Amino acid sequence: MPHWPPSVRYRAIGMMEGGLSVNEVSLQLHVPSRTLWRWRARFEAEGEIERTPGSGRPLRTNYRSDRRLVRLSRQNPFASSSQLLFDWEEQVSSRTVRRRLRRAGLFSRRPLTRTLLTPRHRQARLQWAMRRCHFQEAQLRRIVFTDESRFLLRPVDGRIRVWRRRTETLRQDLVAETTAFGGGSVMVWGAICCDGRSSLVVLRGTVTGDAYRQILSDHLLPWAEQLLGSRHTEWLLQDDNATPHRCQAVQRFLQTSNIRRIDWPARSPDLNPIEHLWDELGRRVRQRGPTSIAQLATVLKEEWDAIPQQRIRNLIQSMPRRIRDVLVTRGGYTTY
Repeated sequence: MPHWPPSVRYRAIGMMEGGLSVNEVSLQLHVPSRTLWRWRARFEAEGEIERTPGSGRPLRTNYRSDRRLVRLSRQNPFASSSQLLFDWEEQVSSRTVRRRLRRAGLFSRRPLTRTLLTPRHRQARLQWAMRRCHFQEAQLRRIVFTDESRFLLRPVDGRIRVWRRRTETLRQDLVAETTAFGGGSVMVWGAICCDGRSSLVVLRGTVTGDAYRQILSDHLLPWAEQLLGSRHTEWLLQDDNATPHRCQAVQRFLQTSNIRRIDWPARSPDLNPIEHLWDELGRRVRQRGPTSIAQLATVLKEEWDAIPQQRIRNLIQSMPRRIRDVLVTRGGYTTY
């Protein structure tokens, strides 16, 4: 629990004596109401609010020193406790550093990983969101979201945890075993819209411009014409700015087929709802535990078809919220 300086204690008592309620004082001073009640009871019983001497070992640092440690951690949030201790220059241990920071509400956590956004990328994302801020559901139903994704046979999930004792570090059944290059992988392509999804296409080799054009011709167009209408002007194609998607062969094919493409800001996977679908597909596949590349490809197709359409519809309908987050962060990172 935090150590409140005498100035805060006396100010709180003065405010309560002046007629403010405990909740009002708590909101203004950011002190828990239970702490205020305890200070008030001590003041009424003993006439003072200083901390009574305890029988335990006194703290090696004071309030001012702890505040300096918090400032150091905010200035360099990626520093280790040992690095912070070196800059703090207090004769304490790294464990004390961690305790003081936890007391101030700062905890060591894995940082989120996001695609690098330069000022130019942020500006492009912001301008795109400003043009799309009035998206209506009828417009969302006309967009076909597409993407490719690679799935490893034995993925290494940084979020995985294991319950074990300190002496069980090397116990074989508690070790997450890995293999080179994840034991092999499968690249797939898929397309989704509010009213359906395409078949999951297993890709062979590298995705080139010609290969991507063939995917659009053999898989996207027949499915989209059947589901959304034979007139290509009735729907819009969404894909990212990968080099195979923007090559001349693909551009000519889209023009010949009269397919309109929605413009898309670079480095914006958080705006594409199909990215979350890949994540869910990966979790479903890991639960099945395929043991070979052929089995992985089969399981991917089965689990792709098993995802409820309502889940896909909900992801697409989150687009207005995604756009709003981009506007709020001025083109920066979002929670998606």
